[in-house]
Amino acid sequence: MPDPKILQDAREQWLHDRSGPLSGDTALLGIGYLKLPITSYPEYALLDPRTQALLSHPDVPAYEEAFVCFPLFLTLYINSIFNLVARASLQYRTLIA
Repeated sequence: MPDPKILQDAREQWLHDRSGPLSGDTALLGIGYLKLPITSYPEYALLDPRTQALLSHPDVPAYEEAFVCFPLFLTLYINSIFNLVARASLQYRTLIA
């Protein structure tokens, strides 16, 4: 929805009765705290006992991962801003060349 009028109408419809094009847009934040069998790694044996105990605790993750999925209307809005900045930058470079 690159047209601001369409986006505004969709927003008003969403605020009025929670329907319309924006009813399917959701933001999603996924986070995972994952545990590995780190005692099987050779590097684990090189660690001091205190660090080994910490890393072996069931509540201490081996690594964390996260991802974000933005709503479509927000993504389009951000893209339109980047496009405006890119065009302005290109025009500026053309003027000074």
